[in-house]
Amino acid sequence: MVNVLIFELLDGPLFERFTGDITQNHLFRLEEVLEAREFYEEEFDEKQKATPFQIMEHIHEAAYLNNSVGLPMLGPKSNLERFTTQALREYQQTFFTPRRMVISAIGVDHEELVNLVQDTFVALPSESGIEMENAKYTGGDVRTHLRGDHGLIHLVLAFEGPSWHDKDLVPSCVLQMMMG
Repeated sequence: MVNVLIFELLDGPLFERFTGDITQNHLFRLEEVLEAREFYEEEFDEKQKATPFQIMEHIHEAAYLNNSVGLPMLGPKSNLERFTTQALREYQQTFFTPRRMVISAIGVDHEELVNLVQDTFVALPSESGIEMENAKYTGGDVRTHLRGDHGLIHLVLAFEGPSWHDKDLVPSCVLQMMMG
């Protein structure tokens, strides 16, 4: 989940209100939950039909079979009934922890931002007790035989690459750009 908020000025009370309060004290009103369910249901069918979405789903499924990023991006519609105010609150309390958050800002003094963030998120639990699973590359292939858009064939080749901290990351990115 990514939330982007743009502030004209780094205003402590405004920052705290929009970031701290929303992420820590969201009410999850029943009307909002029902509206979100309805929106998800409508979007689900559209996304499932979209070729780019299918390609990304299949490439991740093949590369990381049955783990982490290989799992489907969209959960089944049958899970929607489980999305209640209480379930969303429990999810927020479990997963909205400092180790799982990123706060990024441009045009602000770093120390000022760090102090503001520490003051705003001081009440968050430091750990959730949930262990994060590392992605395990498995390799493989997924073949789907559907008639493509306008008779086109969509073929994707992917290879395990270096991690973000690997010395070979930049050469790998250059090679990827050269290959198209």
